[in-house]
Amino acid sequence: MASTADCKKFLVNYFTQNPDMIKNSFDGTDGALVLSKALDTKNWKRLSKYKIGSVNSYYEEADTVYVYPVSILVDLKGQAYTSPVRIPASNFLYERKFILCPEEFEDMIQWLVLEKKDGPEEEKLVLSEFVGD
Repeated sequence: MASTADCKKFLVNYFTQNPDMIKNSFDGTDGALVLSKALDTKNWKRLSKYKIGSVNSYYEEADTVYVYPVSILVDLKGQAYTSPVRIPASNFLYERKFILCPEEFEDMIQWLVLEKKDGPEEEKLVLSEFVGD
């Protein structure tokens, strides 16, 4: 089972590989500042951890969940193609909600990280939906 520290490292690694996804996602916020904060594990705070499909889960009673691919595709204009794909919820154990620098960005920047039931340890975590304001 992945730890909170594993999830924070995953978020940093994911946004290191896909910086445009977080830089271009937030209107009115300096993308470079958001990215610099996102690339430090100390700036991510875990808000919750639930079993997929449990009462308090974001995906309560869901048959499918949305996840982003490991590497974001780039469209013909060079922009990040950031559409998630649907995966059966039964493939996952836990969802964890993380917030980036709540003292600075309030509740604006929040993401779900899902943990797969099976597979190699280095592939068990996946980025799910953006759930911030």
